[in-house]
Amino acid sequence: MNPDEAVDPTALTRLQRLGGAAFVREMIDLYLDYAPGRIAAAQAALAAGDLTALGQAVHPLRSGSGNLGAMGMVALAQRIEQAAFNREPIPLEPLVAELAATFTTVRARLEAARTTLES
Repeated sequence: MNPDEAVDPTALTRLQRLGGAAFVREMIDLYLDYAPGRIAAAQAALAAGDLTALGQAVHPLRSGSGNLGAMGMVALAQRIEQAAFNREPIPLEPLVAELAATFTTVRARLEAARTTLES
């Protein structure tokens, strides 16, 4: 993933128009607080071979990521969730690893965007 494309800035602009800078900062904070736990839960579920738990772990990342414009996260979470729930015979380890790596980039972009938001 191109780091410059990790977060679509128009999503953040849309949120700012909706609720102001404080609202966007709060949305970013909430996302950055819960996303690592969801990724850890996905990794644990994968290690345990629990596909249902894997799908459930990544499901909330779809909407939260989408709200903030992290569309790469949305696509990965959706693909993992679909494969897990449908028991598709594909290797999920690389997808979960990519999800974690993508989040690292998204986190950096959101943290940078958060600091530029005006009060």
